Amino acid sequence: MLQVLNSMIDRDILRQDEVQWIFNGAMSGDYAKKIAANDQYHIVVQNGILPHRESLQISVDSDLMVMYGEPGEKGYLNYPGKFYEYLRTGRPILCFSSDRSFQADVLKETGQGVNMDLYDIEGIEAFLKERLAAWREGRGAAPGITEAVRKYERKNLTRMLAEGFGNVLRNSGRL
Repeated sequence: MLQVLNSMIDRDILRQDEVQWIFNGAMSGDYAKKIAANDQYHIVVQNGILPHRESLQISVDSDLMVMYGEPGEKGYLNYPGKFYEYLRTGRPILCFSSDRSFQADVLKETGQGVNMDLYDIEGIEAFLKERLAAWREGRGAAPGITEAVRKYERKNLTRMLAEGFGNVLRNSGRL
């Protein structure tokens, strides 16, 4: 992704002062070094571990959320809780995971973003250009929190889980 951003700045599609890529949370030393070495325009901010509220506020104030998921077959059953937080921000999500992942399915269902292959340079650039044009035109970070997204809120997921347990107990004769 940094390669795409650097290229867009090189070709004057994107101005350096229009972008900041913020990383909140722990990051392996090797990955942090690799990013720093390739951050030719100094657009990356590595905040490290922050208090949860502060991290959420940075997310809510952002124009685009970027998530890296699990590639391959096991990607469907492996998704981070952070994905739910990203949905709840109402901001568009650019997710890099398997096209058969949970995240890909939810993004299609909710219209909250796109799932792409990490190596689809042209597709990533096209998506970023679209978001940049929307931002420049004042259309910002829509789509917001829709009913499709509310389905994935903690209280709704907890209710569905409790109903499932209740059904199991009723069917087993224990309720």
